[in-house]
Amino acid sequence: MIFFQTMADIFGALYFLFDHPMYFHKIGLVTFPPELATRIAWWSEFWWLLQSICEVMCHVVAIQDMQVNLQSLKQKKEQVKLVANDSKLMEINQEIATLDKQYKAKCRGLLRVFSDCPTALCNMNMIVSQQVGGVTGTVASFVSLYEIWGTK
Repeated sequence: MIFFQTMADIFGALYFLFDHPMYFHKIGLVTFPPELATRIAWWSEFWWLLQSICEVMCHVVAIQDMQVNLQSLKQKKEQVKLVANDSKLMEINQEIATLDKQYKAKCRGLLRVFSDCPTALCNMNMIVSQQVGGVTGTVASFVSLYEIWGTK
């Protein structure tokens, strides 16, 4: 997982390296010939797609690990119930609640980065229609907004 997270970070840096000149081009600070602007935009989306794919893999592995840990904690909880140790039971319940909250956040993160993939493909004019790209981009944005304002 460290490899894919590192690759995602590198691809993210490359995305920003290509995306910022395009932003400056769009607001008029820099002017590129149309062919160069198209190539820079394509590479920007390409790096974003690779970053998203690596992030999907990282999220899936993390979610699998969390599922194993949740199952282990739930089994531990059942064993502690037999002994009737209330303080230990409360501690395990707190661990389960914390891990469950992290698990749900990671699942939302998976939905967001998975939704970024078709959006990037759409922006590259590959495979995905404008409608699908728009919908998946909107889903990713809503998930991000929920993460910012919806969770407390």
